[in-house]
Amino acid sequence: MRQLRAIKGASPVTEKVYSIVIPTRERHDVLQYSLRTAVALPEANVEIVVMDNCSSPETLEVVKQFTDSRIKYFRSDSRLSMSENWELGLSKVTGDYVFFLGDDDGILPDAIRLAMRIHQWYPDKILAWKPIVWMWPTTIVEPYRNVLHMHISKKVELRDSQESLRKLYSYENNFHESPGVYNAIVPMSFMRDFCAKHGKYFFSPVPDIYSGIVNSYFTDNHVYSYRPLSVWGLSKHSTGVSYSFSHLASSSVDQFHTENKKLWDAPVDEKLVPSRLTEVIMADTKIKTKRYFFPDDGAIEINMAGVVRSMCEAATRYTSGTEQIVAEIETIARKNDVPFEQFKIPSEFPGPQTLVNNYSMDAVRDMISFSCYTNEQLYPTIDRLVQHIASMSVNVDSLYVQDNTKQVNNLHVKSGPESTTEPRRGFFRAFGDLIKTKS
Repeated sequence: MRQLRAIKGASPVTEKVYSIVIPTRERHDVLQYSLRTAVALPEANVEIVVMDNCSSPETLEVVKQFTDSRIKYFRSDSRLSMSENWELGLSKVTGDYVFFLGDDDGILPDAIRLAMRIHQWYPDKILAWKPIVWMWPTTIVEPYRNVLHMHISKKVELRDSQESLRKLYSYENNFHESPGVYNAIVPMSFMRDFCAKHGKYFFSPVPDIYSGIVNSYFTDNHVYSYRPLSVWGLSKHSTGVSYSFSHLASSSVDQFHTENKKLWDAPVDEKLVPSRLTEVIMADTKIKTKRYFFPDDGAIEINMAGVVRSMCEAATRYTSGTEQIVAEIETIARKNDVPFEQFKIPSEFPGPQTLVNNYSMDAVRDMISFSCYTNEQLYPTIDRLVQHIASMSVNVDSLYVQDNTKQVNNLHVKSGPESTTEPRRGFFRAFGDLIKTKS
């Protein structure tokens, strides 16, 4: 077990610059609140790169409201695909580490302090974390508005990257557990080496899933924190939500497909069939990233039974068209010799009432998790929520690192899976302020 105390006499990590890239397009209404969380970071060794994808003038007007000298604004001359805009944003980075913050997401005010503490011990490692997820009051799915998925932990792991990737492909872990650029701070030395070898960084139309794969495959190990550093905000603009509920936002999905036709070599891999389910897009990204970067690595293979299972669990997400989705699942199962009859499709998708106001403890992750509805009057925007979540999260000085790599060093290892996480003082009062009753 290693406590994350500051190292006396260590090289001053404060000299290292942390770059936060915020790609954005026509989302000035939420961008301002994401920017508020970034400028609330107290550290001077931060640069905030706003990469505007040829938006209307309102985006620049939002940026001009901030006088923080750490903000650098760039605008593409023409409309780009999502990955192209992210690549352009990456090219503007001058720091030593980089993190991509969604324009409807928020970063916790002590995130850079935590990262600096980690990088004192592991300066060349990617630092990933389990993000908190919050549905904005404006999200397109009305019953899910204001839903918060929260967790509290003081555990940090040193992970074997190959083992983490194997679990992603075998469907033992979901993509939140991968070190993608939406929930990881990545050394720019890694990015530069990758670009020098491959010509660019982003090769996929799904940059968050893709980046978690390549960041895992091309590193020996990385650091993963169950204590969050950011909040994923799912607003009415969210591409993921629009795709997951495309019957409510078909124009957004059509636009995404149109702009990304030139990436990859086909709409979906031959193992799959076109579908509205994001689970198919995730599987397609896994298959194509492997084919492009590590086609002959037999240790990393996609589990098609896991693909079918994930689709079955999501099949009733839509209020219409379920029969078509079931037919798609059956086709994929048949193409890949997966016994479809071993899976059960739920009669209806679990509503938010079944997902909220619950509470669980995970001894292995030393983590407390719960979901609830947030009080919209108190927390209408991501910046307001981030401040409150920060007050509920475990203090940086209380975190510890456990080495889960194959070469275990006793100096790093915490013995036993006992759950020791305790909420910060005043947690239960803060929790009461956070939630509201939903009938």
